[in-house]
Amino acid sequence: MARLSHLMDASARSSTRMLRTTKMLHPMHGRTFLRFAGKEPAVSGRQLHGQATHVGEGAGGEDGEYPNMSRRQLLLETGTAAAVLSSEPSEASGETAVAAQTKAAKDAETGIQALRDPLAQSGCATPAMDRQRLRLDGLLPPRVSSADVEVARCMKALRLETSQLARYRILICLQQENLTAFVQTITEHADELLPIIYTPTVGEACLNFGTLYPRPLGLYISHRNRGRIRDVLQHWPHKVDTVVVTDGERVLGLGDLGAHGMGIVCGKALVYTAATGISPTSVLPLTIDVGTNNQQLLEGPFYLGERESRIPKSSYDQLVEELVDSLRAEFGNEVLIHLEDFSPANAFGILQKYRERCLIFDDDVQCTAVVVVAALMGAFRLMKGDLKRDLTSVVFFGAGQANLGTANVIVDTLMDEGVSEEDALSRIWMLDSRGLIYAGREGVTPQKRRFQRPFLPNELSPQSDLQGVLQYVRPCALVGAASIPGSFTPSVIRTMSSLVARPIIFSLSNPNSRTECTAEEAYTYSSGRAIFASGSPFDPVELDSRRFCPSQANNALVFPGLAQGLRLANASRVDNRVLRAASGALSSLLNEEDMRLGRVLPTGLRESAQAVARAVADAVRHAGKPNIT
Repeated sequence: MARLSHLMDASARSSTRMLRTTKMLHPMHGRTFLRFAGKEPAVSGRQLHGQATHVGEGAGGEDGEYPNMSRRQLLLETGTAAAVLSSEPSEASGETAVAAQTKAAKDAETGIQALRDPLAQSGCATPAMDRQRLRLDGLLPPRVSSADVEVARCMKALRLETSQLARYRILICLQQENLTAFVQTITEHADELLPIIYTPTVGEACLNFGTLYPRPLGLYISHRNRGRIRDVLQHWPHKVDTVVVTDGERVLGLGDLGAHGMGIVCGKALVYTAATGISPTSVLPLTIDVGTNNQQLLEGPFYLGERESRIPKSSYDQLVEELVDSLRAEFGNEVLIHLEDFSPANAFGILQKYRERCLIFDDDVQCTAVVVVAALMGAFRLMKGDLKRDLTSVVFFGAGQANLGTANVIVDTLMDEGVSEEDALSRIWMLDSRGLIYAGREGVTPQKRRFQRPFLPNELSPQSDLQGVLQYVRPCALVGAASIPGSFTPSVIRTMSSLVARPIIFSLSNPNSRTECTAEEAYTYSSGRAIFASGSPFDPVELDSRRFCPSQANNALVFPGLAQGLRLANASRVDNRVLRAASGALSSLLNEEDMRLGRVLPTGLRESAQAVARAVADAVRHAGKPNIT
């Protein structure tokens, strides 16, 4: 066993007995730390400020729990003075500086340091005894508030602001200062705050990420970290059971934002807490920085990521492989990996490669599919119909992750209800940037081939636009996720309205600046007959003395409950049976009042998470084994 005091001078060693260590669990974040018996370790003030590069020999104890960790990192990890570094005699007194250094070690965990630790205190709601123990008297206002008052204080500040981005900053500031009040605030006011912590405001936060203060916290893995990714993961100070990861290449409908995609995964992490009440520390927002092809970012002065184009595919795949292996090694095989805003090629490739190896899902491919299929079910309920009989044909405008994932779940759902695969596929018409997808056309990727038409109809040409396809197909539903603003023109909406009595029009692109049409446009140009849902929220619309409340087809209604249900059932894989169960559960929450207002989806974030979690857990258990394949 390494000697913990080998760096002490002779006089200090003679007066200080050997320290004994015991492994314990930290009460806040659950990770193992070392509790010392005996005198406090001797640490210099310089080392306390993180300027020491390595812990002295023996700081990790017999098991080497914390090798090569800076003093600052060690204090953040353990919440205790767990390292012994050098202790030198005081030049002024000729005596050792043990007493002064012991005080410095305590100061690092109390006083102003505790005030800066959002886990250690609760702001003005910190009880008097904790204020004394943490040496916070005088550093906090003297009046002790209740937790409810702290929540009310935050909500008052939010409602005084007129800018959504300013409200976002207030919440991020609260998260970094007082985690107790933050969690209570976003869980008690989840539905009101969802548009601030998630779409549409999170898109604005991503666009302004280089100049955003305060900036939400997450972990960056650069491609320059290859070979030591697990070491970087160990810098995160909390126990983790869910990792939300992006490479920032396809953030919402905003395109390649590179490292600034951190904003979207931080937003998703907050939704997990708002929807299910889990601790924010258990969800790790992680951004893979592999460069960006966004020239404007690369040339701008405030870009936070690597200033280079995206790395080659072979290097990218190797980096992802190491990341997945490192996540499982560091956080356990049961860690849930939530993929977010990858390009279609990478999203489908990663999902295909790892879905049988670990607990992983892609939010854009799978959770968007769940919510859109639930919205279609809700639309047919509103018309007193059903999906199997009445979904005669649907046109998808855009062939990215969202629409391809939705088409897959629609086909599988219809097949579950007895429809043949051939019949189910015949109801799907899909357009990408080159037009209608059909056999023999160039540029049809493997993911699109399942939905290619067997031939190009004589009435259409390769140049046929959306309007021409609609007039030929005569669909009952039009689903847009192409991020082409205004592509559902008044003419397109009127055409849909001329084909069916109640046209289903879903404009899913995020944020609102990228939407295919607004709620007002859909209702106005259909004379109030459209059944509308969108990716980002729209305000109610007043038309001809009628009030329409558009639904938000928001995957926030899905992924928190999906993750919770998978955990409840100890699942280690995800398949479409789980997704279909989630769609049914979400649709079942739609009530008569919702339908009277034109909604096709429920509005309660927490209620939706609970219903989805139950349905997912049941689906896993009914499969006969937790390991779904």
